[in-house]
Amino acid sequence: MRTMNKHDPCPCCSGSPYSECCARLHTAENQPSQCTPVTLMRSRYCAFYLGNFPYLVATLHPSQRSPDDSKTLASTAASTQWLSLKIINSPTPQAANGSVEFVAFFHPRGDEKPTLAVPHQLHEKSQFCFDQNRWWYFSGDILEPIKLGRNDPCWCGSAKKMKKCHG
Repeated sequence: MRTMNKHDPCPCCSGSPYSECCARLHTAENQPSQCTPVTLMRSRYCAFYLGNFPYLVATLHPSQRSPDDSKTLASTAASTQWLSLKIINSPTPQAANGSVEFVAFFHPRGDEKPTLAVPHQLHEKSQFCFDQNRWWYFSGDILEPIKLGRNDPCWCGSAKKMKKCHG
């Protein structure tokens, strides 16, 4: 598992230091009942980035778990270099259900010369449920990659336009 300095920016791209953001959920200072689907989504992305598989399993709804979850997660982590996260849409949760549409940018590990201008994308609409007095990740639908225009903010989170950064 990768470690973070408490002053490092959080990998979830919130703009906050890790210690004030996802670390609070990862270390159980705050439980998922004290978050929203968006904060749980960000903390799960950060856990993927850091290789925190116990957290990923712990925040997956018990009905969705399988015995080989940790093995599958380890395989994914070994083959993926996560780069950044962009939240596309996160409507207000309704009753016990919520959703978050996001794009996670990544390079497959092992790429000899990854093209930084064109990272791979995981574009997903994740479903969350409120059960047992807390939010859980329930499932996700994979969507088509988003089109990155030259004048859009860069995928890396620099706040520059694509054409001035990685475009």
